[in-house]
Amino acid sequence: MRGYHYLMHIARMLNEMALHSLYLTEHVKTVGVQSFIKKFYEAMTYSELDTGRLRRLTESPGQLRLVHEENWKASRLAA
Repeated sequence: MRGYHYLMHIARMLNEMALHSLYLTEHVKTVGVQSFIKKFYEAMTYSELDTGRLRRLTESPGQLRLVHEENWKASRLAA
């Protein structure tokens, strides 16, 4: 049950990030939901992790921005 609980938290975090991501939203609108899900599944299933790249990413500071406005395209220009 503890593992399931952690997986649900991870799933919710990914869901929130996807819902509020500007570029992801634009990409899904461009390629379609079914195509995006298929490509995402393939990337998560068949791709080998590049540990060197992951180390470089964790060493550099990053930033996530959540969008709360209805007109998210206009807010993208300000960001």
